Amino acid sequence: MELNEQLAQAMGTLLPGAVWLVVCDQKPLPDEYIVVTTVDERPEVYSGDQDEQLAGTYRAAWYSRAGTEGKAAKMRRAARDAGFLIESTPPAGYDSATGHYITYIEVSNTDTCEDYQIT
Repeated sequence: MELNEQLAQAMGTLLPGAVWLVVCDQKPLPDEYIVVTTVDERPEVYSGDQDEQLAGTYRAAWYSRAGTEGKAAKMRRAARDAGFLIESTPPAGYDSATGHYITYIEVSNTDTCEDYQIT
């Protein structure tokens, strides 16, 4: 399973059936949903001069018409439980076009060479 999919699975424990990769394409938009995107993903090379491990930063954004209260803490907890490291919790936002408040977290992976091999 790809790392962004692992984060999406973790976010799915918060909003089952309402998590998308890259963009929510449901019309009309649900009142609450989470979108997971890849911010940066790169192979790491070690002594064997091979891509041995994947490092990355991922963002989960919780869109809600009900506001942002408590959502960042829930997202951080779910991400930590799935083995991710919390990098940041940027300020919440508001999308005036859809009427959704947006709560973000950015996480990185904790893979080791034993956990993930690039094929």
